Amino acid sequence: MRNFIVLICFITIPFYLKAQTTNEDSINTVIRQNEDSIKKLKKESANASKSLKLQKDSLKLYNKINEQREDLSKLEIRLSEQLVKAQADTEASQKAAKDNQENAASLLDDSQHKRKAKRAERSADNAQETAKDARNSNAKVKDLQGDIKSLKSRIDKNEKKLSELRNSISSTPS
Repeated sequence: MRNFIVLICFITIPFYLKAQTTNEDSINTVIRQNEDSIKKLKKESANASKSLKLQKDSLKLYNKINEQREDLSKLEIRLSEQLVKAQADTEASQKAAKDNQENAASLLDDSQHKRKAKRAERSADNAQETAKDARNSNAKVKDLQGDIKSLKSRIDKNEKKLSELRNSISSTPS
């Protein structure tokens, strides 16, 4: 009987080993499939993260452009107000210069008259002040125009960046 059992063991061992090898092969196949699935998921996750980052950057840039446009409209309003003020200052300066010219001409007729001399001196000071105000107003107008030009340039640059971001978002696989 003992020999019979030993004989059966020798007969069944190759079948057992073959079954064990088959199980190892199927396990290795499943492991490879799982590894491939993990790689694919990681790649998809990376693409999704990249897409989300691009969308976030796009939104930030869009908000920045809107803020810049708001600032631009404020600057344009200030420019129109400053243009009106500069025009008024220029007209006041011209009027003060004309008054000063008239007072100086009346002083020529009577150079010893104290009241006329004082009036001519005040009108000269007034003409000088109004001319300074007019120059300052015109300088502010030029500064505002430069600021507006610069801001428009930055808005154009940011709009180009936004367009590029949107193109890269649409071309990113999801």
